[in-house]
Amino acid sequence: MSECHEVMNLISQDDSYANLYVDLVKKSNDIIDSYFWLNQSQTFELAKPLGDIRDAATAAVDEFDKVVRVRKNTAEQFATTSTAAKDA
Repeated sequence: MSECHEVMNLISQDDSYANLYVDLVKKSNDIIDSYFWLNQSQTFELAKPLGDIRDAATAAVDEFDKVVRVRKNTAEQFATTSTAAKDA
């Protein structure tokens, strides 16, 4: 399956680009949704490792989003505190 090969290529990327984990989630989901038979023993239950890859990539995306929110909140708090200190 060429789609699984694409997932393997994404995993083995030396440089992580901005949407690498988003692409991994999408591609893994697409494969699992497209091939209902991937959870059968004849296919070595390929849906399981693909699901694990998807879950790990989703966690990475969620963590990145969390870091972005924390940085934004920190910058806002710093600006508010800085303004208050200058006014005092």
